[in-house]
Amino acid sequence: MRINFKGTTNSTQIYLNSIVLVMKDDKEITLDREETTWSADEEKGEISFTFETPYIWDGFGMEYDGVTILSYIDNAKYFLADIEEDAEEGYELKVKELSFIDSYGNGHSLKHYDKAADYAAYCKMTLKDRDSFKIYQLRRDLEDSIRHDLIFESLENLKRYGLKVDFNNYEEVYCGLYSDTMTLEGLYERFNINHPKDFKGHSMSVSDIVVLTFDGKEAAYYVDDMGFTSVPQFLEGKCA
Repeated sequence: MRINFKGTTNSTQIYLNSIVLVMKDDKEITLDREETTWSADEEKGEISFTFETPYIWDGFGMEYDGVTILSYIDNAKYFLADIEEDAEEGYELKVKELSFIDSYGNGHSLKHYDKAADYAAYCKMTLKDRDSFKIYQLRRDLEDSIRHDLIFESLENLKRYGLKVDFNNYEEVYCGLYSDTMTLEGLYERFNINHPKDFKGHSMSVSDIVVLTFDGKEAAYYVDDMGFTSVPQFLEGKCA
């Protein structure tokens, strides 16, 4: 797979070491630079890079295959050039074009995440026709008495109290792309231990809802006192 991108520079003296993708959760991932070509136009202040490798490195010794890399790049908010120690500091590459060529030689465009973009517009644009996850939590504007009865309660307790899971009591607090390597348990751990910086909800807890979308079909799961429980009635309320 060949990854190409072009952008503007704030320096004409570049000594390339590697490229770091800064993700929307501020996690940094470095592209493998074993086979890298790059060029700079000092007069126009433009620079271009081509990586011919299916691997990226997340700083913890993990590598990802040529499919997973796309979700990472798709979620990147900007790119930084990691320059040699004796070079000028503070160089930044601002992306204006980004594309990749797959193993069949087909070209594809990748969308670029803008940190200042409206969150709802980002979700609608990025997740359209893609496998994704959404996290719902009880609305903060719910009446205190209703919220108190529902929050942090297991499904068994809700049934005992004659209560139900109602879409109208919830609000979406986060969305993201979902890959084959993810699990509900992995999402639970991530949204408890390593929150993305743009996540504004509370740590994932009992009474939260995770909605997964695969091939255009949605499935809702309740964060229960022991794992996750399917709650198709949540989506029924969404359509009502």
